[in-house]
Amino acid sequence: MSNKKTLATIKDGVCSLKGEMEPGKFYGMNGNVEFYWNRLISPNEFKISAPQKDGYLKIPGLWNGKEVNGKKIGGQGCATLRFWLNLDRNKSYGLKIRELDCSYRIFIDGMLKAECGKVGKSEEHTEPSWHRRELYFYTCNSLTEVVIQISNFQHWKGGPEDTMILGQATDVVDLKQKVVGSNFFILGVFLVMALYHLVLYLYRRKDKSSLVFSIMCCIITIRLLTTGEKLIFLFFPQLDWLVAVKFEYFSYILAGPVFLHFIEQIYPTLTSSKILKVCYGVAAFFVAIVLILPSTYFTYTPIAYQFILLVEGGYVFYILLMAIYCRYSNSLVLLLGYCFLFAVMMNDILFYNGMVDTSFLMPLGLFVMVFSQAFVLSKKASVAFYDVEILSRKLQQYNKELEDVVEERTQSISFQKQEIESKAEELKRVNEKLVKVDRLKNALTAMIVHDLKNPLNMVLNYSNDAKITSAGQQMLSLVQNILDIQKYENDKMMLNRHNILIGTVVEKSLSSVSYFAAQHGISLVNKIAANIELDIDADVVERIFTNLLTNALKYTPMNSEVVLSCAIDDGNIRFFITDKGPGIPMDKGELIFEKYGSYNEQMLGRVKPTGLGLTFCKMAVEAHGGTIGFESEMGKGTQMWFTLPLSSNQKLEELEPNISEESVPNVSYELPTFQSDEEKVAFQKVISSLLEIEVYKASRIRKVLSNEMPKGNPSIMEWIDTLLSSVWTGNEQRYTQQLKATAQLLH
Repeated sequence: MSNKKTLATIKDGVCSLKGEMEPGKFYGMNGNVEFYWNRLISPNEFKISAPQKDGYLKIPGLWNGKEVNGKKIGGQGCATLRFWLNLDRNKSYGLKIRELDCSYRIFIDGMLKAECGKVGKSEEHTEPSWHRRELYFYTCNSLTEVVIQISNFQHWKGGPEDTMILGQATDVVDLKQKVVGSNFFILGVFLVMALYHLVLYLYRRKDKSSLVFSIMCCIITIRLLTTGEKLIFLFFPQLDWLVAVKFEYFSYILAGPVFLHFIEQIYPTLTSSKILKVCYGVAAFFVAIVLILPSTYFTYTPIAYQFILLVEGGYVFYILLMAIYCRYSNSLVLLLGYCFLFAVMMNDILFYNGMVDTSFLMPLGLFVMVFSQAFVLSKKASVAFYDVEILSRKLQQYNKELEDVVEERTQSISFQKQEIESKAEELKRVNEKLVKVDRLKNALTAMIVHDLKNPLNMVLNYSNDAKITSAGQQMLSLVQNILDIQKYENDKMMLNRHNILIGTVVEKSLSSVSYFAAQHGISLVNKIAANIELDIDADVVERIFTNLLTNALKYTPMNSEVVLSCAIDDGNIRFFITDKGPGIPMDKGELIFEKYGSYNEQMLGRVKPTGLGLTFCKMAVEAHGGTIGFESEMGKGTQMWFTLPLSSNQKLEELEPNISEESVPNVSYELPTFQSDEEKVAFQKVISSLLEIEVYKASRIRKVLSNEMPKGNPSIMEWIDTLLSSVWTGNEQRYTQQLKATAQLLH
């Protein structure tokens, strides 16, 4: 028998099929039927009176948007439809009913033949249901009246959405059995595939494609149960309509991202994980809408989500095409299966929107697609098993070879072990010698540095030359730093603490660096309150200030200032030494306080610092129970700070600022007065030579000045004294500026 379906036209409420009904042939009801809006009219009422109809409604179709009394109606409400069938008399016929949103009653020649849910004129008196029904009737007259009462207060769509199929009674029974049987077959296939691939994943969890494929089969199974013949009601007859609808929508929403996830597992390099996460995020949003909102709202979601599915489908097309372009295995099989699924998806979208009169073909499309995917996974598993067999044979061969190699290597390792033990003994002896040499080096360094203190003190006590005194003080500070760091590196610093005014300590420190500041053209501004009394070791704290001031002066540009200040900080006093130097990167904070550590050793061209001054400062401050650190901004300067505990009897209101400033004249350079042109030419040559010599190469500078510079000119001798003062203090900036300024004046 042929199961071909043709359209049976209903014109002005009458469908004439007399003499046309053939065995095995089905007719889809299509045309205009009488429409009575917001009225549930029984067949008896039609006999008693002639109700005024509200026009005609095209079936299959929805009443959404139809004009009644000049106004467009929505999906919620109730209505009565009526039409007549002109059929052969004295024959049995069947009518297969699919989607009539959302509850209905059907009367044939005044007799109730089918009822789904509970029909009512309000939401309170209506119970929706999506059970599938078939009704059968016997024609006694030439015209058979069909009255359909429909009510919908739960869905956004209202009316006879799907085509009603008419055929001979035995054919409709056969059709029902075939449709249900095919759906059960496809349902069983998906369930078996879901369980099979779940077991595959449990035995080999590294390959997650089997798990994702199993989840996808479960989602498809739910989709099959809740669409088409609504098989879920065969298993759960009392299942609530709202629960079934939500399961249907969940399967619709989750199918897209889960399928994309499966493609990502097969082609991870071609699939964007960010796009996959976005798809899951959008799906989660729509799932939340279905969970939270009532059905009158969430039933709109397929309208919007179908566009998202189209985008996801297009992206999968792109991935599969790229897989073919890159010649990935099995990509053509997946693409062909997906093309079929995509065509089915387009049919279902068009059918859902009432643009074509077909039916939902998604089960068939999913079956073909899943079959292609199962083929790919099976082939992948077969290839893996084949590779395992090959590898097993190779492994046996390698094991045999390995046994020979292990025996050979064991002998070699035994020999190497003896050699290593011999080397270890030798290294132990060398290490003991190095430890002795290191101890000797430390002892020798301590002895030399200690012996340097006496001559340095002699120089400082008996010299009246400011340059010599300043250089000697720097050398003595370095010697003391070396001694203290070596002495207290592995032990706590011992302090001779007394209560003393900090102003006295600061003034001594300022005095020791004043000559150095003057040579650099830098003003020292003291804003530290003189009457702060602290329990400290005065000599140690003086050296802290001296080291920090010396560092600040080294890196501060000429004709600027270094500022000393303080502030109360939670039971401590915090001292600040602020300069306008090039700055220190904050990520170098730990380095500058380490032994022999420094940042940018040739900063401003100066000689590499020892890296001991700040190390001593850190040890000394921490010995007093304080902390030390810095804040800096590149190109604008550095602010070193350290804290010391306040004395318990110190009253904070007694602290009075003591602002003093030791100003120095701005440094300027004047061109010497030349007594002859030969003198000027010779002077120019000297300038050119000196520009190529760095400031710390004092011997070469003196040699050039002694051998090449014109003699006997007081103006030139004064210029030389100014230059040498920069050399003795290691002031590269002032040295270079004087040479360049003089060179510009000569030109």
